[in-house]
Amino acid sequence: MRLHFFLVSSGKTKRTDRAIEMAKKIKNSTRISGELTEGASDTLIDLFGTKHGGVIYVLEAFPLLYNNITNQLKGILSRNELKFIISVFAGYRLKPDLAGQQLEMQIRKSIEKDGAQRTRKPRDPHMSVDKNELIKRIRGICYQSRVFLEIWASGFWKKKGRDIEGWIDKIDQEPRYCRKATPGST
Repeated sequence: MRLHFFLVSSGKTKRTDRAIEMAKKIKNSTRISGELTEGASDTLIDLFGTKHGGVIYVLEAFPLLYNNITNQLKGILSRNELKFIISVFAGYRLKPDLAGQQLEMQIRKSIEKDGAQRTRKPRDPHMSVDKNELIKRIRGICYQSRVFLEIWASGFWKKKGRDIEGWIDKIDQEPRYCRKATPGST
C-alpha cells in the first residue's frame, strides 16, 4: 500500500517534503495493539499526558534500558547460574503483575521439585549451582535488574536457533558500552 500526501493550494496539487517524511515514518513503523490495566493506563496518562505518548516512549526506550542493565549485570552471576536461570524459565509465561518476583519464585519451585540444594542438569554435567546461594545473590540485585533477568531468561525460549552460550555472553562478558566517569565529565 502506497501512501501519498498532497498539499492543495491555488488549485494545484504538489507533494510536500514533510508529507513524504510522514509517509516514510508510517511505512517504516510497526503497529501493535494490546490491553493495558487501568493502573498502567492511568500512570502513562499522568506521566506522559496520553497513553499513546507513554507507550511509544516506553517501547522506544526499552532497548536502551536493556543494554544498560545488561552492562550492569556483567560479572555478577556465573555462567552456570545464568544457564540455570534460563532453564527455570523454560515454558514459563511472564506475568507483569509479578515482575521482579518471578525469578526467585522459579528458583524456589525448582528447589521444591528437585528436592535438592544443588542441581546438575543432564545436558551439561559441568553445570552445578547452589540454589540457596543463587537466591541470596538474586536478592542483592536491584528490582529493575531482576525484572530484566526474567525477561532475558524467558526471551531465550522465544528465540529461533537458540544458542545458550551466545545468549549468556550478552551478560557474562565485560561491559562494552559503559565508560568510566573521569573528573570533570558528566
